Amino acid sequence: MELPDPWIKHEISPRSYGHGIGAGDVNGDGRTDIITPKGWFEAPPDPRRGKWTFHEEFDLGATGFIYVTDVNNDGVPDLITSLGHDYGIFWMEQKREVAGKRTWVKHLIDNAWSQSHAMTLADLNGDGRPELITGKRYYAHEHDPGANEPLGVYWYEALDRQASGEGTSLTTARAPEVAYRFLSLISMATVTSILSLQVSPVSTFSKI
Repeated sequence: MELPDPWIKHEISPRSYGHGIGAGDVNGDGRTDIITPKGWFEAPPDPRRGKWTFHEEFDLGATGFIYVTDVNNDGVPDLITSLGHDYGIFWMEQKREVAGKRTWVKHLIDNAWSQSHAMTLADLNGDGRPELITGKRYYAHEHDPGANEPLGVYWYEALDRQASGEGTSLTTARAPEVAYRFLSLISMATVTSILSLQVSPVSTFSKI
């Protein structure tokens, strides 16, 4: 006897919102929202039955994974992402006006190399803050800008705003030993969640 599928698909939107996807609490209400390159879906109280409200507040381009984290420690969630088929790793600072309107300010982290198609956040140096770990993909598309440039695995550490005397930025460490240390950590890491990076309708799945 064929067993029923233990997962139920819940379609949030029938259309695509471009290359890239992320999940996290954008507005601080304790719910997991869905972030796309064209804006974000606000999660309802019941994600299985309620309506997901789309906020078309930015256009990030063809990104990789999109992460929600408070980069500048101001108590407001920001976004970190990269362009999967071009140059650019950046974070989007979330600002809120007195009237409650939400705006976003783009801050460049690095544009020295291209095709940062995937990334993750993890605390590599034990300071309690997540570092950004990513690398250059080999021929994400052979016609992409920088497709034939050298490969690398990189990590970026957030600089403290007060200690540096400047606005929040990230610094990079590209020494070979860092790359090898990162690669050895990957084999021991526990994967806790997976997001599919594809151009398709936005959906969620719940397990029966």
